[in-house]
Amino acid sequence: MTALPGRADLARSIAPITGGPEQLIVRATRQAEELAERKRAQGGQRAVDEAGLTAVRAAITAYRDGRSLSFRSHAWLALALTSVRVRDDAWARMDPAHRKEHCRLWTDAARRARPGYVAAPASLLAFTASPCRRAASTGRGRSSWPNAAGRRSSPA
Repeated sequence: MTALPGRADLARSIAPITGGPEQLIVRATRQAEELAERKRAQGGQRAVDEAGLTAVRAAITAYRDGRSLSFRSHAWLALALTSVRVRDDAWARMDPAHRKEHCRLWTDAARRARPGYVAAPASLLAFTASPCRRAASTGRGRSSWPNAAGRRSSPA
């Protein structure tokens, strides 16, 4: 994430998407909510979480490969991240070697999330973009980047 010239530029870079695409996002969010209800009816919250964990893995892979997600995939991801289990899994999968891709993913996810679904992707973006995390991941101080087991790692 590149430093921006001012606060207004930062605000624009993370502002919700408006205009024509906003209606696509509203529709995709409604579809994600309907899908979550069907999954809950079939297998409870565990079924929703399992699909959410799959969505997190797919999203991270896509962004690491230089791809993006559809509005529909972003809507499902934002909904799935409301589960602490899914959000924490996304946090544990962050890798400082892919910081730029994580910043792009969580910026896109936060901008495309509807009210009620913004908090988790925005918190993941804040963690990823934090200058304190960058310093920690480069060995200047204690690292707060999680390892694969979800534990914080420290530089040797």
